[in-house]
Amino acid sequence: MFQRRLVIYTVLFLLAIFILVTRLVWLQVVNGPAYVLEADQLLVSRPQWLDTVRGSIYDCRKRTLAQDHLGFQLCLHYKLTRLYDPRYWDYEGISYLRRRDNQGKSVLDAELYVQDLLGSQKKRADELIRDLADIIDVPVAALEEAIEEINDRIYILCTSRARYKWYEENGLSQEYESQSNAEGIEADFARRVPDDGERLWLTFKTRVWEMTVAQPVLFNLDQETALKVEDRFVGAFLPGLSRQNRPILVRTGKTRVYPYQDGACHIIGQLGPIPDLVKGYPEDGTPSPGQLEAYYLGDRCGDWGIEYVFERYLRGRRGWIKRDIDGNVIEEIPRIIGSDVDLTIDIELHRSIQEIFEGRNDRQENYRGGAVVIDVVTGQVRAMVSVPTFDLNTYWYKSQYKKIQIEQRDEYWYNRALSIVYQPGSTIKPTMLLGLLESGVITPQTEFDCSVANKTWSGKPDQIHNHGLSDTRRAIKVSCNFYFIMSGLRFGAERMVEWLSRCGFGRAILAWPDVYTGERAERGFSETSGYISPLGRDYPGLYHLRFMSVGLNPLSGSVLQIANSIATIARDGMYLAPTLMIRPGVERYPERICSLESVREVQAGMEAVIYEWGGTGYEAFNPVAWDKDQVKLYGKTGTTDNSLFACYAKASDGRCIALAVVVEVEEDGSDVAAPLAREILKACARHGYIPQPVYDDSE
Repeated sequence: MFQRRLVIYTVLFLLAIFILVTRLVWLQVVNGPAYVLEADQLLVSRPQWLDTVRGSIYDCRKRTLAQDHLGFQLCLHYKLTRLYDPRYWDYEGISYLRRRDNQGKSVLDAELYVQDLLGSQKKRADELIRDLADIIDVPVAALEEAIEEINDRIYILCTSRARYKWYEENGLSQEYESQSNAEGIEADFARRVPDDGERLWLTFKTRVWEMTVAQPVLFNLDQETALKVEDRFVGAFLPGLSRQNRPILVRTGKTRVYPYQDGACHIIGQLGPIPDLVKGYPEDGTPSPGQLEAYYLGDRCGDWGIEYVFERYLRGRRGWIKRDIDGNVIEEIPRIIGSDVDLTIDIELHRSIQEIFEGRNDRQENYRGGAVVIDVVTGQVRAMVSVPTFDLNTYWYKSQYKKIQIEQRDEYWYNRALSIVYQPGSTIKPTMLLGLLESGVITPQTEFDCSVANKTWSGKPDQIHNHGLSDTRRAIKVSCNFYFIMSGLRFGAERMVEWLSRCGFGRAILAWPDVYTGERAERGFSETSGYISPLGRDYPGLYHLRFMSVGLNPLSGSVLQIANSIATIARDGMYLAPTLMIRPGVERYPERICSLESVREVQAGMEAVIYEWGGTGYEAFNPVAWDKDQVKLYGKTGTTDNSLFACYAKASDGRCIALAVVVEVEEDGSDVAAPLAREILKACARHGYIPQPVYDDSE
C-alpha cells in the first residue's frame, strides 16, 4: 500500500515539475519578448506633451505688446468636475444595472447605489469649491461654468473616441467619416446607436488621457493667490477616490499677457478657442511632426487682429518628452518657439492719442471715433486709434465678452480707424483738386463765384456759401463746395472713380507680407474698402456726382484711407501703400500719380487753411505752436454727420507725418476734430516724430 502511494506521489510530483518547466519555457521562449516589453512599459511614466511657446508682438521701438509669460494655473481634476455632470451619474447607474450580479435590480436601486457612491464625494466637492471661490475671489457660479466647460470638452472627446471604436468593432471602418464638429459627431453616433443609455455607457467607458490629468480653469493666478490655494488644498482629497489625484491644485504654465491692456487692442487681437475642434492627444508611439504641429482640444489660437493673421508665424511647435519612473529622459522632441512680430505702431504715441479722445482735450470731453498717424517717408502707420477700447487681458471674462460682442458690439468691437466707413466730407477736396488739376479739367487760375450761385442754385447739396470768387488755392482755404461741385461735374463719373481708386479709395490698402495676404488679413482686420460709387453700380450718376465732389454719400472711406491720401500729397504726389508690419517684412513700391506742379497748388491751399485768416483751420491752430522754418503745417477740415480733420506736418530736418481724425459728433471739423488734431501733433512731437513746439499752451 505504501509503495503504491509513493509511486502515485512521485508521478504527481514529476507531472508538476513538467508543467512548471513547460510553463517556464512558454513564458521565456514563446511569450518572453511580449512580457519583457510589458515589464519595460511599467518602468516608463506617461509621456508629457510640452505646450507651444508663442512668439511675442512688439511695437516699432521693441516695447512688448503681447507675450507668453510663465504663470500659475488653477486646475481642477476631472474626478472632481465629473461629480457635477448629470451624464456621469446616469452612466454609473447604467453600469450598476448592467452587472451580472445585479440582474433584476430596479432603476430605484441604481439611483440609491449612485447616491451612496457619489453623494458624499459631491458634498465634499461643494465644500472645496466654495472655499476655492472665496480664496481666489470669484463667484461660485463662475467656477461652476468652468467645470461645465471641462465636462463638456471631455464628454465630446469620449463620444468621438467611442464612435470610432463602435465603427471598428462592428466592421464598418470603411463607412467611418472623421469629423471635428461636435454636433456632427453626436448626431452621427445617435443615428448609429439610438438607445440613449447604451450610447452613454459606450461614451463614458471610453477612457481618454484628459480624464487622468488636472484641467486648467484660470490661467493668470498671481503668486500670492497661488500659494494660498496650495496651502489650503494640498491635503484635500475626495472620499472614495485615490489620494494620488488631488482635486484642486496649482501648476506652472503659460498665459498670454498684454502689458498695455487696452492699448491698440483692435490691432493686436486676442487668442480664442478653436471652433468645433474635437481632437485629443495621441496616446501611442512617438508623435510625428504633423502631430506635434496639430491643434488639440483645449488649445487656443489667434482669434482676430495680428494674433490671427500671423497665427502660423507666432505659434511655434509643441514638444514631447518620455521619462522612466525615476525621471530620466528616455526620448525627447524639443519644442520650437514661435517667431516674433514687430509692428510699425508706436504704442506710447497710440496711447497718448487715445487719452486725447478720452478727455485730455480742451473740452475735457470723451469722444468716440478714430485717428491714424502715418510716417510719410516710410508709409508706416505709427498709430491707429479706435475709441472706445477694451482690455485684452479681461476680454474673455464673461461680463466683458458679453458687453463687447453682444450688448454694445457696435460701440466696442469695430476698429473705427479701419473697419467703419465715414463720409470724408471736405477732407477729400485736396485729393479731388489734385485729380482735377492733373486731368486738365481745371487750371490753378480757374475761378467760380459761389456768391452768384448762392442766389440761383437749386437742388442738392445745398451747403453753398458766399465765399465770392475763388481759384484753386482759395477753394481749399475756405472749403468752397460750389467750386468743387462745378469742377466735379466737369471731371465726370468715370474719371472721378478712376482717380479716387488710384488714391486708395474704394479698395483695401494695408500692405501685408505676400504669404499672409488674402483671407487671413481680410478676416483678421475687416478692413473696409469704402465706396466710390453707389452700391451695385460701376459709376455714379449726375446726381451722385455732385455729392461725391464734396465728400458726401455715396463716397465713403476709412480714417486710414483719408490719412493715406494726405500722406500722398505730403510725399509730393507719390502713392505708397501703408503698412503695420516691420517683421515679417513687406515689399512696397512708391508710385507717382501726379506732377509736382499739380501737387504744389494743392499744398498751397492746405497751407492757407492753417496760416491765413479765413482758413477753416485758422482759429483752431493759431497761434501756431511751431515756427514755420521749423515745422510747416498743411490741413483740411471736414464736416458731415461727423467732425473731421486731416493734415500733415513737415519738419525742416525731413521728418514728416500725416494724420486724419474722425470724431463721431455732429459739429464742424474746425470746432472738434481740428483742436484734437492739434493736440495729436503735439503728442507726435513729444514722441520724437516732429520737433518740439516753440509755443505750447497745453503745458
